[in-house]
Amino acid sequence: MMIKNSLILHMIRFLVSILIASVVLAQTVTSAQMTKALRSVYDQAVAFSKSVESYPDNSREKVMITRMINMLKQDARKLKVLSQNESSPETQSEFRKMAARWKEIRDAVQEMQKEVSKKPIEKPKSPDEIQREIEAYQQRIKALESRLDAMAVPTDRLTERQRVEQAVKEKDWITVRQRLDKALVHYPDDSELHYFLALYQMERKDFPGARDAILEALRLNPRQTRYWELSGKIYISLGLYEQAFGAYAEILLLDPRNTSARIDLAKLMFESGRIDSAETLYREIISLRPDAPEGYEGLGRIEWHKGNDERAKTYYQNAITRNSASPDLYRMLGQIYMDQKQYQYAIRHFEQVVRLDPENTDVRFLLGKAYWHTYDFARATVYWSQVYRQNNRALNITFWLPAAYFVQGEILQNQRLYRESARSMKNALEINPDSYHWMSWGNYWLGKYYQDQDNSPLAEKYYIRALETNPNLTEALNALGIMRWHQNRTREARRYWQRALDIDPSNHEAIAWLKIAGNTP
Repeated sequence: MMIKNSLILHMIRFLVSILIASVVLAQTVTSAQMTKALRSVYDQAVAFSKSVESYPDNSREKVMITRMINMLKQDARKLKVLSQNESSPETQSEFRKMAARWKEIRDAVQEMQKEVSKKPIEKPKSPDEIQREIEAYQQRIKALESRLDAMAVPTDRLTERQRVEQAVKEKDWITVRQRLDKALVHYPDDSELHYFLALYQMERKDFPGARDAILEALRLNPRQTRYWELSGKIYISLGLYEQAFGAYAEILLLDPRNTSARIDLAKLMFESGRIDSAETLYREIISLRPDAPEGYEGLGRIEWHKGNDERAKTYYQNAITRNSASPDLYRMLGQIYMDQKQYQYAIRHFEQVVRLDPENTDVRFLLGKAYWHTYDFARATVYWSQVYRQNNRALNITFWLPAAYFVQGEILQNQRLYRESARSMKNALEINPDSYHWMSWGNYWLGKYYQDQDNSPLAEKYYIRALETNPNLTEALNALGIMRWHQNRTREARRYWQRALDIDPSNHEAIAWLKIAGNTP
C-alpha cells in the first residue's frame, strides 16, 4: 500500500513538473494554464508547511516555506492583474518568468521534504524523565541561593552607596535593583538608598512605589532639597498637585534662592491655572538669575496665553539669546509668527526646530503649512512627505499631502510640463484615493495662487472647480464674491456671499462684505 501511494505521489509531482515546463516553453500561455500551475505548486507548499507546523518559528524549514507561500500569494494577485491582457508580449514574458520561479519553488520544497524525512523522530520524554529534569533545575537554584547567602555582607556603607549611585548615573537599572535589594537589608536607615530606590521606581513608572520610597528618604533626612524636588515630580506624575506645591514650598524654605524649584513651581502654577502666581515667580527667577532662559520662556508663555503676542515674542527672543539650543523656544516663537500669518518668520524658526530635533513630526507638518501659505507648494510637499513616511495617520496628512501634489500637478500642466504633472497627480491619488475633499481645497488654493498673480481667468476657473467638487466650500464662495465685486458685478457678488452665509451663518468674511455691499448704491 505504501509503495502504491509513493508511486501516485511521484506521478503527481511528474505531472506538475510537466505542466510548469509547458508553461515555460509554450509560445502562448493562457491565464487558465498559469492558474492551474500555480494552484499545484501552492498546494504542494501548503502540504509541506503543515508537516513542519511543530517546528520552531525560526527554524530554516518554517522560515523558507513561509516565504515561499507569501511569494506564491503575491504571484496570485499579480496573475489576476496580468490575466486582463494575457496575449500581450509583455504579459507572456512575465508568465514565463513566473513559471520558472514556481519550478524553483517546487524543487526547493521537494528538497526540504527529503531532508525532513531523513530527520530522526524524537521520542517523547516520559513523565519520570521530565521529573528528573525539574529536580536537577531545583538543585541548581538551591546552589545559587546558597552562594548568595554566603556572600560577604557589605561592611562599608559609603562604598555600597557609591556603587548604587554609579549604577544610577550609568542608567544600569538592573544593577541598581540588585545592589539596593542587598544594601537596604543591611542599611535600612540610609536615606540615600531610599532616594535611589525612588529613582528606580520612577524609571519603571511605578509612581506609588516611588512615592513610598521618597517619603521614607524624607522621614530619615527632611532637610535634603533633592528629596523634596523628586517628591514634587512624583506627586505631579500622580496628579497630586497640592502635595507637589507643598514639596516645592519646602525647598524654598530650606533654600530661598533655589531657582530650579521656583521654575518647577511656576510651571505647576501656570498649568493649574494660577497665572498671576506663576508670573510673580517667573519675575523672581529673572531677578535672581538674569541669565536664566526659563524665566523669559515662562513670561512669554503667559503673555501668549493672555493674547499679548508682541510681548510674548519679545520674551521668547530674550530666552533664545540665553539658550539657542532649545527646540521648544523656536517652536513656540514660530507658532506665534504662524498665528500672525508672518509665514517667512515662522519658517525660519520651525527650520531651527527641525535642525535641533529632527524627529519632531509636528513641526515638519507646520513647516509644510507655512510653505503652503507662501505658495511654495514644492517645499510643502517635501515636508509633508516626510511626515507621511514617519506616520501616515498623523495630523490629517492624507488630506494635505494629496492637496499639495494636486496643486503642483495643475501648475505643471498649465506650464505644459505634462509628464511631471501626471507624476504629481498619480502621487496624490496613491496617497488618498478614497476621498476627494482635498481636490476641492486644492482648487480653491489654485484660485488664490493665480489671483495673486493677477491671472483672473485662471483664478475664476479654479474657484468654480472648487465649488463643483464641494458646493459648500465657503472660502471659494467668498473669493468668487470678491472677484465679482471688483468686476462691478455687485448683484452676483451678493449672491455668493449670501450662499456662504446660508451654509455658515457666523461666517465673518461674508457678513463683512455684505455690509460693505449694502452701503453702496
